[in-house]
Amino acid sequence: MAKYWWKILCVLILLYVIVMGILIEIPYLPKLKESIRNLFTMFRCGT
Repeated sequence: MAKYWWKILCVLILLYVIVMGILIEIPYLPKLKESIRNLFTMFRCGT
C-alpha cells in the first residue's frame, strides 16, 4: 500500500476534475466571443 498511495491520489484527483468539469458553470466572457462555451458544449455533447 505504501508504494501505491500516489496512484490512488491521482485517481481521486482525476475523478474530481471530471466531475467538476461536468458540473461547473461556465462564465460569460464577451472578449472570447463565446468560443469557450462552444468548445465546452462540443465536448460535453460528444459531437
